[in-house]
Amino acid sequence: MAFLLPKPPRGAYVLEREDKRSKIEKAEDEAKRRAKARDLFSCRWPEAHKCRGLLEGAHIFRDKGMGGDHGTVSDTWNLMALCAWMHRKGPVSIHGKQIKVEAETEDGADGPCAFYRKDERDEWVCVGVEIAVGVLRKN
Repeated sequence: MAFLLPKPPRGAYVLEREDKRSKIEKAEDEAKRRAKARDLFSCRWPEAHKCRGLLEGAHIFRDKGMGGDHGTVSDTWNLMALCAWMHRKGPVSIHGKQIKVEAETEDGADGPCAFYRKDERDEWVCVGVEIAVGVLRKN
């Protein structure tokens, strides 16, 4: 004889999903705050530019993608403080895929990084390399 389990209360699944999403968003916000603090609350892009928009915690090496963040990609190793212009709003941006950042160590954005921009021939050109977080190597 099979035993029937009682149905969960109406809306229980929705409440559970909202609670899980809230915890993930809170953890992501905290990681972005730590990344901005690590970067001294300024845009880390090395080239001179006029920062436009707010300072954002940009996912650098692994994007959240269409599936969202399931608590796996929003940590300081994958986040960098960039102004909204360099992150996603400008004509040349990370989201536009005209600029990119590569880690110089296994620490990701918690360590020194190299910064690249596409030139007129659509080739990547290095515009700066850090020796420590936020400290550019002099050429």
